[in-house]
Amino acid sequence: QVAPGRYRRRLSLPDPGAYQVTVKQARAGRSNKTATIGFMVPYPAEYNLPAADSGPALLAQIAAVTGGRTFALGQPLGAGTAALDADSSLTEPVELWPWFLQIALVLWPIEIAWRRWARLRIQ
Repeated sequence: QVAPGRYRRRLSLPDPGAYQVTVKQARAGRSNKTATIGFMVPYPAEYNLPAADSGPALLAQIAAVTGGRTFALGQPLGAGTAALDADSSLTEPVELWPWFLQIALVLWPIEIAWRRWARLRIQ
């Protein structure tokens, strides 16, 4: 109680969201009083949606800083990929799994023969 008829309680709530507090007062010889109030604990600011017009400006800024460029919706991608074709450092990826599979298929019978030969040698 912080003043006559005024009470204060500090709450630590685990999650953001909507909460409802109901307070009941029981008096001897009188009717019970009930008060209900609702309140919201907002989500952190980092979860807020950005402003509607901030996306293209931020994307243009990122493209300028990183040396890239932006594309418009409906713009063909071939319009600016000539520089990528001229760059010889970009190559197709090489799939290594067939090589590893062949090595495993060759080594597996050799390993089985090695174990059996070792067992025969012990006997």
